[in-house]
Amino acid sequence: MKSLTATEASRNFSDVLDQVEAGEEIVITRGKKEIARLVPVIDDYEEKRQALIKHFETKQYFPNDPTWDIVLDLINEEDEDDPEDDAKVYGISKDHD
Repeated sequence: MKSLTATEASRNFSDVLDQVEAGEEIVITRGKKEIARLVPVIDDYEEKRQALIKHFETKQYFPNDPTWDIVLDLINEEDEDDPEDDAKVYGISKDHD
């Protein structure tokens, strides 16, 4: 991850945007303090779905947390034949310990 001062980012803003568009994450600092982070926008639904799956792969299932039902629905919407199959593959089904 690249780091730029606010002055550097301001002077080279077009180049900074080109780098972010290419996938680079850039931290903007003022003094020695991080004040902003520029990250690429994910427009594609499938990329968002995969990022969500990746994030929750390492999390433990909590039965009373409604977030898990949303996550499982997103994972399982791709496979109508066996709705629990994808979630088990990712290790985050309701049976996950």
